[in-house]
Amino acid sequence: MTAIDASKYSDKKKAAWIYHIPPVQYTGAIIYGAVKSILCKFALPIFVFLGIAGFWLIGWTYIPNFLLTIGMVITYCFLYAYLSYKHMPFSRDMLDKQKGGSFFISLFLGSLPFLFGGLHYLIFKMLPVVILLMLLSFASSWLLIGSLYQKRIEGWNFNEEAENDV
Repeated sequence: MTAIDASKYSDKKKAAWIYHIPPVQYTGAIIYGAVKSILCKFALPIFVFLGIAGFWLIGWTYIPNFLLTIGMVITYCFLYAYLSYKHMPFSRDMLDKQKGGSFFISLFLGSLPFLFGGLHYLIFKMLPVVILLMLLSFASSWLLIGSLYQKRIEGWNFNEEAENDV
């Protein structure tokens, strides 16, 4: 989450001019790519290690709980990006980080990992409930990814003439 939050800021924010050059219809596509690359870089190695270790120590009953954990993490990351990104990645000055954002959104997003973790702890042994919530978490991830991909940022104009020229 720290990496997703830090990806909004840069000490060289003038380099973000590149976002205005290509004809991008949905600015959320760039945000989606940033979040996906952060997940692949930071979460994927941990998931691979925990998946192998958990399967070796616990067995096949670990797989639904492990997939539920992955679904919850992906849902949380894309929900965090959807609610907190109001600018393109690396386009804000580092000094803007100290100004803060919406208190209630930060409070809500800060409490979600505890809610997800507590829920998972309560249902850990109930395999049908784990499988149902696993399917729901992947469905919510899919919906969040789609809505993040189509997200438009205020002040961003899509020039349809540029798309027709290509």
